[in-house]
Amino acid sequence: MNDEINAKRERFVAAPMDTVSILQDGQSSAVAYLYEMNGRPYAVGFGGRRCKPDYNYRFRSHESRAAHVQKHFETLRANEQAARERKAARKAAGRGLDVGDVLHTSWGYEQTNVDYYQVTSLIGKTMVELREIAADRTETGWLQGTCTPVPDAFVGPAFRRVAKDGACTIDQVRHAWKLKRDDNGDYRASHWSSYY
Repeated sequence: MNDEINAKRERFVAAPMDTVSILQDGQSSAVAYLYEMNGRPYAVGFGGRRCKPDYNYRFRSHESRAAHVQKHFETLRANEQAARERKAARKAAGRGLDVGDVLHTSWGYEQTNVDYYQVTSLIGKTMVELREIAADRTETGWLQGTCTPVPDAFVGPAFRRVAKDGACTIDQVRHAWKLKRDDNGDYRASHWSSYY
């Protein structure tokens, strides 16, 4: 695979490859192809497994090229370190749900449909078992109103979904996230509309 990536990258170098020096950063995935053409220094830089260059420049001097390549290496080191930290934080956060938590969906095109789901069990490290629960609906206007969940009032069968950061995908159009309680311990009311 690396040979394939290198072959694609080399297409962006305008000089013969035997005249090109390849500089690879030891602390990140950054690579720079350095060469000269018509007495002017050039550099083509890549990061990660990208086949398209992050930059492909001609420089006024060797010093300005070296400074640009070094800055690119430092930027990629910082970006890759931040990505590792975000990944570790997501892994530590896990699914972000406990048994009894209520999830909320709000979806629709010309109307706002609201559904509630309750976590009934935790499965493995990332899965949850959910069941749809009833909603206490109050009409505040013509074909619209507010609703709040009614925990433990199940209206649908149990099903499993992968959860991450307190949210999960119910189906192609519904994404559910954890519903928080207010200072009194009540769930915040959601707006719904039903014109059909």
